[in-house]
Amino acid sequence: MPYAKNIGASHSPDLFHGQYELSKATAGPLASQEKSFEKSLEEADTKMKKAIKKHGEASEEARRASGMYTLRKDGLEER
Repeated sequence: MPYAKNIGASHSPDLFHGQYELSKATAGPLASQEKSFEKSLEEADTKMKKAIKKHGEASEEARRASGMYTLRKDGLEER
């Protein structure tokens, strides 16, 4: 006897199709959001490198840019 029947779950062949349609509907926006996060990280990296080159690694500008880069990187990794 299948486990689903033992626990009283009902059979629903449309469950797969519903999940499939839901994943199709959300995949595009999630991929777009992922690309946006990656672009933001690249921009933060560029700003950090420019700040270090222009002001030196120990400067306040470089520290702020490095903090923003770290924040973006951690946010991307958490996804």
